[in-house]
Amino acid sequence: MGVAPLRKMILISDVISLEQQRQFIAWLGEVGMGWSHWMSGGWLLNAYPNQPDVNVVLQNFLRVAPNTPAMVFDVDVKHWTGWALNSHLSFAANWLQDQWGLATAVTSQPALPRRQP
Repeated sequence: MGVAPLRKMILISDVISLEQQRQFIAWLGEVGMGWSHWMSGGWLLNAYPNQPDVNVVLQNFLRVAPNTPAMVFDVDVKHWTGWALNSHLSFAANWLQDQWGLATAVTSQPALPRRQP
């Protein structure tokens, strides 16, 4: 019998402190969930079927960051695109490919529009 597929979640919130981030990351580790957090208000999460669902994730996020506006989504991502500085985009692309099995959508920083004089 094969391994159960990973569930994918996206958590978005207002910015929380580094200490709150550390506490949330510790909880994710305790329950065995995978995570990536390279944008201040966004988290990408992995969970197997026997691990916490979106409700439990939100409850534990709010336990470490009370009164912080937040939402958690179960997602079935087929495509993605993004923009960031090259190093951040490479990190994001590698994580999405390794953890969510998504092919790279954007591989370099697009040119920014020039300001008119």
